[in-house]
Amino acid sequence: MRKRNTFWLTRVAALALALSIVTACDDDATGPSLDDVDPQGTATAVEDVISSIVGSEQIQSYNSLGDYIGQALGAPAPVSFQFDEGATLTQALGTFARRLAACSLKEPTAVLAGPIIPDQLYTTVFAWDVDLEQYYAASQDGPVDGVRFLLYAIDPITGLPATNPLQEVGHVDFLDESVELEGNFLHVIVEPLTGAAVIDYTVGCALVTGGIEVSGEGSIVADGTTINLDMFFSVSQLGAVAIDFSLDVPAENLSISFVATASSFEAFDGVGTFTGSFIISRNNSIRFTLSVVNDVLNGSVEACDASNRCATVAVITDADMSEPPDPEITDSAGNPLNQDAVLALLVLFDSAGQFVEHLFPMIAPAFDICFPIT
Repeated sequence: MRKRNTFWLTRVAALALALSIVTACDDDATGPSLDDVDPQGTATAVEDVISSIVGSEQIQSYNSLGDYIGQALGAPAPVSFQFDEGATLTQALGTFARRLAACSLKEPTAVLAGPIIPDQLYTTVFAWDVDLEQYYAASQDGPVDGVRFLLYAIDPITGLPATNPLQEVGHVDFLDESVELEGNFLHVIVEPLTGAAVIDYTVGCALVTGGIEVSGEGSIVADGTTINLDMFFSVSQLGAVAIDFSLDVPAENLSISFVATASSFEAFDGVGTFTGSFIISRNNSIRFTLSVVNDVLNGSVEACDASNRCATVAVITDADMSEPPDPEITDSAGNPLNQDAVLALLVLFDSAGQFVEHLFPMIAPAFDICFPIT
């Protein structure tokens, strides 16, 4: 029985976490310090939101059954981004970029115009077959412009619907909103048996000159807390990559964002230029930025106050990223590091990594709709 693997974006937080073990605070009084960011308070706010997501039966079911939903719609295999434990940020992003670029390289002259979902499947409701451990077409009472999949309470060990009895907890509707000559768009709505939607977002994929673009926008509501999602990926046939992913939780005044670019596929292997920025904000913010040019790493960690006044709390360098990671990290003046700040950053980046890991599976359909299902 297959269970969903950790998604690629978690590697961003994982790298930040690894660096945070040897990162600390600059005690320079001329600018904001790590204390101004309130790492423990921010981590607590993140963990509260994670708890609400984990506690949603519908979200848990949707995340667990995503691969099986794709197979029921005719996908030969789910798009999977699996990485070896310990993979670096650039290795993980390189794998991701090559997978996504394969969509455009496969049919470089194609125009995405839908339908994502074959017309003959419209109104179909899919239910779970306990014996075969897969979805099957059960009725024709679904949405007129899409399909519906029933969601069930999940067995925490197998990751599949629990039996004895099979307990329905809601459903997910996939609505085909493709626009001719513009691209494929899939509206995803997850609803409980009663009450408002807990997931409502749209993902899209379009071929552009020399490459492909994937985008997504919408919201998740868990235990009354709204989480807004916004993402954009573009990959050219030559491997130039742009990534922009953000999460916003207004009730907690919390946001997490990741922005990255790569000059070519070779940049992920140490030949070329890669840049990335990872920001966690709650009133104030902590900003982690790195640049890799021909296997030479330079980076920094900044603490910023509400007025966007920033001070560098760590400087990161590694002269040869092709070797096992061995970054040299100091404060902005090259002084010994404060171990209290080491622990504070560890807590902060660990909680942010968990946040992204729990949310990213919800936008996975973006990778399954590059081309119409046939």
